[in-house]
Amino acid sequence: MGFARIASVAAIFAATLFVGATIAGASAAIAAWNYFSEDLPSIAEFEARQFETTRIYDRNWNLLYEVSDPQTGWRTYVPLRDITADDSNTFIVD
Repeated sequence: MGFARIASVAAIFAATLFVGATIAGASAAIAAWNYFSEDLPSIAEFEARQFETTRIYDRNWNLLYEVSDPQTGWRTYVPLRDITADDSNTFIVD
């Protein structure tokens, strides 16, 4: 009877220790999330940059100059229907 009581107390202690460690771990995870995400911008404030290469024309629509973003390079919007079969084997980014 003494061994069964010790085993029962040990099982209760182990279960209490497990529950306590789970609660402590969850609390630490929530605290870390709040700490690291407090200075992030709201998802409502975030917007993706959609752009193309800037083209400068004269009054007769003759191309004078093209300006590109130095970080992303030259970009031109092309509708999917205008992509030829040869081009379909390349990467398509939208």
